[in-house]
Amino acid sequence: MLLHLLMAAGIFKIFHRLGLFSRLLVDRDDGLTITTLPLEILTEVLKNLDLSDLLRVRQVCRSLHRATTAKPIWIHHYRRCEGMSPGTLTLEKPIDLYSSEELERAVLVWESTQVGWRTKDGTPSRRRTITMADARSCRQLTWTEYFHDAYLVPGGRWLLVFQAEGEISYYDLDSVDYQTKRILVPDYVNAAPNTMVSFTVDASSSFPRQNFRLAQYVRENRNDLQGPIHRTIKIWEISSVLEGDDVTGLTATCLKTVQVDPALGDRRVLLSLRDRYLAIAVSPATAKRWHYFILIVEWPLVEEGSLDYLRRVLNTHLHAEGEIHLLSDERLMAFIPELCLYDYSSAEYTTSTPEAGEYFDLTPPTQCKSLPYSNRTKISAPVLSQGCVWFLVTMDDVARVVTIPDNSRIPEAKSSPTTFIAKDLIPLPYFFPCRFWTARYSFGRRFGILYADNIDTHACELILLEYDVAKEFTSDYVPVVKSIPCGRIPSPVEQNGDEDQEQIWYDELPHRNVLFDEGSGRAVLPVSNRFEVLDFALVYGYGRTP
Repeated sequence: MLLHLLMAAGIFKIFHRLGLFSRLLVDRDDGLTITTLPLEILTEVLKNLDLSDLLRVRQVCRSLHRATTAKPIWIHHYRRCEGMSPGTLTLEKPIDLYSSEELERAVLVWESTQVGWRTKDGTPSRRRTITMADARSCRQLTWTEYFHDAYLVPGGRWLLVFQAEGEISYYDLDSVDYQTKRILVPDYVNAAPNTMVSFTVDASSSFPRQNFRLAQYVRENRNDLQGPIHRTIKIWEISSVLEGDDVTGLTATCLKTVQVDPALGDRRVLLSLRDRYLAIAVSPATAKRWHYFILIVEWPLVEEGSLDYLRRVLNTHLHAEGEIHLLSDERLMAFIPELCLYDYSSAEYTTSTPEAGEYFDLTPPTQCKSLPYSNRTKISAPVLSQGCVWFLVTMDDVARVVTIPDNSRIPEAKSSPTTFIAKDLIPLPYFFPCRFWTARYSFGRRFGILYADNIDTHACELILLEYDVAKEFTSDYVPVVKSIPCGRIPSPVEQNGDEDQEQIWYDELPHRNVLFDEGSGRAVLPVSNRFEVLDFALVYGYGRTP
């Protein structure tokens, strides 16, 4: 029986190839069997099995079950998954601190996500809800009463939640106590209606993968407070908390505080952070609508509390759905909604932002790419791959990839003009993104999420995209759609006081774009007063992981 199971698992051929055929015999007079092999040899054999075959071997006997838990086997399989999907798997501690069980879980989640992503059952394998109940009593009834923004940390374990008063809290989505709120950064400005916050995460990979940096802009509302208005950008380093070999939480360290000139308008502030550079898009108070300054600052050189720090200034024309992204080699890409590439390496330094009248000259980009534009045009974060930087751009009916050479990886590109290369990837059905909110955290290297409302079922439909930037346009591609019931809620618009007035109800939809982690197959839908946490890895449906 043992021999038949091993043959079915494919291990028979491996042993034959390694010259160990005779050791498969389980009825030998000398007592030598596969289970009496030296563990080092058996481990090398098991490393060459596919994951499904490895799990079948585990069911043969206790001895082989123990052998399949050897850590070198799961390090090998983790590296294999990482090689199949570069840049998507994230370690929150050095790999030598991972147990075999932890690595096995990471592999099983990744492998089953590849299947669960494509299933046609219409729902994720698991859905959980985090309800926000700590709204500030001073705020007006708005959609940002319970939280202002959120970010799903790569790896899918930590959900960061931003309040307009500066507070950053987080939730451990891998814990049985996933609804427990933990304070990472407490409030540091006064609570008031219409305060403002925005953030960005460092797009580089020059620091340890278990740490990352983010920039957070917080502004008090000048109409609600007396005296100086707090307007700062804080650079935070977020690190894992290790207790023994276990990661038990996160900690935040403020690396720098950058003051923002109160004379500048901030009806919308865009940020980008990359290594030592911080880009800030702010509007001149006297300029016409959509005119912006982009300030590029080397934040480690900024003196705390000073407004006289060195900056380089680009004059741009940004729409409400605009984006800015710092790239390598002192370049910046702005989605205006044209794609404009700026080289700011030769821009002059100044210690103050220039004054602007009603009109001002725009800084000419080094390259510009026109794209069809609509309210559903969204752009991903930059992805570095094979010496190029590419962006996924979703438009009305098609997803496109726009590629530019990465000058830091291709030295000869510095001496030749940089060009945009744009091509269609896959057709898209109708979708409904949140206007004015970034979709940079909705798209990965191979997978992404859009959503649409279904007025017949009163549900939010997730549109799961799969794309390959190396392939040509697939005209018959059909994305997987999964339905998430969100219910109906009363309108937040104040009624006129008439008791006989009929209550207005409407379908509840996300009021931020979907957050998505490609490595774990986990998505988060930010709804008005809660988060819907969705898992696509099939192991959750089978109850194999918590």
